[in-house]
Amino acid sequence: MRPLLPLLALIAVGCTGGRGPEAPSPATPTPPPSASGPAVEALVPMEEVRGELAFVSARADGVQLYAMDADGGNVVQITGGRGAKLHPAWSPDGASLVFVEADGGLSDPNFDLYVLGPDGLDRLTDTPTREASPAWSPDGTTIAFESDETGIPEIWAVHRLSGQRVPLTVDELADLTPEWSPDGSELLFTSKEDLLCSPNAPDCERHLFVLDVATGRIRQLTSGRSYNGDPAWSPDGTRIAFSSNVEGEGDYDIYVMDADGSHRERLTHAPGLDLNPAWSPDGRFIAFTSLRDGNYEIYVMRADGNHERNLTDDPANDYTPAWRAPPGAS
Repeated sequence: MRPLLPLLALIAVGCTGGRGPEAPSPATPTPPPSASGPAVEALVPMEEVRGELAFVSARADGVQLYAMDADGGNVVQITGGRGAKLHPAWSPDGASLVFVEADGGLSDPNFDLYVLGPDGLDRLTDTPTREASPAWSPDGTTIAFESDETGIPEIWAVHRLSGQRVPLTVDELADLTPEWSPDGSELLFTSKEDLLCSPNAPDCERHLFVLDVATGRIRQLTSGRSYNGDPAWSPDGTRIAFSSNVEGEGDYDIYVMDADGSHRERLTHAPGLDLNPAWSPDGRFIAFTSLRDGNYEIYVMRADGNHERNLTDDPANDYTPAWRAPPGAS
């Protein structure tokens, strides 16, 4: 596995300044009482799961970022200091980690973006508003994110080196959680009309959309009375994983569908919330957050939904996994 020592050396001098799923957050449903899921009869063979996962945990020193081997071993804390660290995302080359810091904790409305890389810690945004859910472009030059700078969350992009920021969506809807397509031509995101409506309310809808970066055209992928979020593009660009309550009363599961919104398939069936799907770099597995055991833990399953296995087992909440490839992977 790729060593974490370069990141740890940077953290040793202090992480200055500043998806459970973030609580409360427009991207995260309020969790209902949970129940333990059924016993798993066939588990993912851990020797087949490669790479590393960054994730958020409150297990020590507040809400910080951790990393572990993709089989759940070698857990290491990689941020420290004040403020809650959220929404980690690895750069395409795996050398840098962008994340969100809420300097005053989860209740602080001021979130900013930081990048931890080989040359140290860089603050990417410095505004009195909320920047969240960062996502790297495939070429590593640009980071898309959500920002409420205009009064309602919209999708923005910032150039990694120059810091130049531009809005990509401008409308009356709350646009959230952007994800680049693997070829960089499109941005997948979620949108809803009422930012404050409860995800468990029957009339609260949230759907997935795709923005063509070159033309600005937007097309809708999901519809109906459902709350859909946490979108993630498969590495080959053919499928989209997401969380949805389309078949449950307040229960959220992981689904996949084709990139055009067709052939939707439910992957998880356990009681409790299943959220934040993250594809392995080879597209064979999906890591996700689950509340099925009474608190948020990281799970992994095959991309077809079979052979679930939990990767973390800690009294604290562990959530929002972000995957990077092992060294030397193409």
